[in-house]
Amino acid sequence: MGKLPFGKWKGCFLRGKEYALLLTADTHTQDIPMAHLARSENREGWDSVFIPLRDRIPYPLQCLVIGGDFGLWAAIKRVFPGASLQLCVQHVGQFLSYHFRYKYKGSGRDVEKFMEMAREILYAPTLRNSLRV
Repeated sequence: MGKLPFGKWKGCFLRGKEYALLLTADTHTQDIPMAHLARSENREGWDSVFIPLRDRIPYPLQCLVIGGDFGLWAAIKRVFPGASLQLCVQHVGQFLSYHFRYKYKGSGRDVEKFMEMAREILYAPTLRNSLRV
């Protein structure tokens, strides 16, 4: 398995071909109601997870917490058009860290200060605490 710089697994290999293991989780029950091995994390791959999930769960979906994957975002908007979306704090922090470490071409001045401020906002225990930063 290949590993990206910030710790996310790229995929798994079965018989020499790469697949992505796509999972859903219920935060209340800690169940994994749907999982699927897909060719990639694109909209079609996520559709193969969300369409059966939509047809299977006996309650309306209230909110989904996701990373910033565009295929995931597109599939949710198509399959669960009324659901609220929230970005995962962990994924946002990893994205910022990755971006400034590997992609940012600026001077680097104040990057650490910005990252510390971003961590304080992302991990603030309350909205009021995040606004004080």
